[in-house]
Amino acid sequence: MATCQIPVPNPMKCTGQDLANNWKIFRESYEDYVIATDPVKKNEVVQVATLRSLMGTECIKVLKLLQLTKDEVKGTKISLDNLGEYFFSAKNVSYERYLFHNSVQQPHKTIDQFVITQVT
Repeated sequence: MATCQIPVPNPMKCTGQDLANNWKIFRESYEDYVIATDPVKKNEVVQVATLRSLMGTECIKVLKLLQLTKDEVKGTKISLDNLGEYFFSAKNVSYERYLFHNSVQQPHKTIDQFVITQVT
């Protein structure tokens, strides 16, 4: 029997200034992991357990704060979508504007590189 050699994604980092980007990276890593390991063939309970074990303790605490119903917690898509809404709404708009207005193009960066880093 072959063992799975796919590395597990890093847990969600629930601290720092860029929670939305941290969430985006975690969700993409998780979805890649799901495709590579193919737990879709397993029942929903196993899929939810896999998600919860990969997201890390801090993210589980956030999930519990969302107060989802028992039925909502049983689905990976609903959990992922609700966590995404939480992390994307956690942006500090004033701080983001401050960063944007104080950005300076570095001499080694092209205008395209500068604009792309300001938009994302």
